[in-house]
Amino acid sequence: MENQFDLRSRLLENQFDERSRLMENQFENQFDVRSRLMENQFDVRSILLENQFDVRLRLIENQFDMRSRLMENQFDFRSRLLVNQFNEGSRLIKKQFYGNSRLILNQFYVRSRFLKN
Repeated sequence: MENQFDLRSRLLENQFDERSRLMENQFENQFDVRSRLMENQFDVRSILLENQFDVRLRLIENQFDMRSRLMENQFDFRSRLLVNQFNEGSRLIKKQFYGNSRLILNQFYVRSRFLKN
């Protein structure tokens, strides 16, 4: 009887030890899995933030480039417009000057002929 009792008690002890080891291993495994999961989530979030930062930085750089090109184009257009206006104004002044000088010469010619007659 005692042998059976000893056997049963050892068996129960072994079962208890085995279950406690299993539970401990299960807990450790769950802890490891959860810690790896948290690390991975942290890594993914940091990568996402890094990518968002890079995208926003590129967007700002592109906006700056576009605005600077737009300002350059506006400056070029306005300078060409001013040059064209200046050229057109100088052409008009030349035409007026030549027209007025011809008119004066014609008047002088007519008056000199009139005075001769």
